[in-house]
Amino acid sequence: MMPLSTFNILLVVVVLLVIYAWVDHHNKLYGNIAAAIVASLTGALLAILVYMGAVQTDGGVTVSDFPTAGIMLLFSILIAVYAFFMAWDAKDEYEKEQEKL
Repeated sequence: MMPLSTFNILLVVVVLLVIYAWVDHHNKLYGNIAAAIVASLTGALLAILVYMGAVQTDGGVTVSDFPTAGIMLLFSILIAVYAFFMAWDAKDEYEKEQEKL
């Protein structure tokens, strides 16, 4: 069981990682790709936990919410697709640099 406070903190971390991935999209250090992948995996984990009812309030009541889990899972899939396209762009940049040499 995961406490609701831990769930909320991890949700904020996911949002911050997504914001970082969107803001730093120029592939300077490639941290944006890693941030998007971590955000996608963590968001999917949180979606699974809230779907299974593994999130618990301080009073001991379990939280099981299918619509929230569905939205979080859709969001995680979209971020994973975004990470894939950023990685593809980085690969293309690398290939263009190799062609110049």
